[in-house]
Amino acid sequence: MAALAEIDPGWCPAWEIGWQRSYRLTLAHVRTGGLLPTQAGEVVVQGEDLGAWIAGQRAGRDKLMAAQQYLLETIGVEPVAEGEAMVPAKRSQDERWAVNLAAAR
Repeated sequence: MAALAEIDPGWCPAWEIGWQRSYRLTLAHVRTGGLLPTQAGEVVVQGEDLGAWIAGQRAGRDKLMAAQQYLLETIGVEPVAEGEAMVPAKRSQDERWAVNLAAAR
């Protein structure tokens, strides 16, 4: 386990692994010079819509663990500002299919 922790301290998070996957994809995107997406569909990596994910994290921040909130802050994902209306993006099944098909190609 020490070897795994040396490779990636977040290898076994207390939260759902899908969250960790989206976080790591967003982290990699930012580290390679990419900007944080501001809306759904703006950046899709390996079938994950990072803009939709970020919007969901901002809207549901109060449901996240403190460590998750901290990780989001380290990549520049800010909490919803006072008075800012934030609703997670909703996508139709057709839109999700198109995104996943593009990722597969």
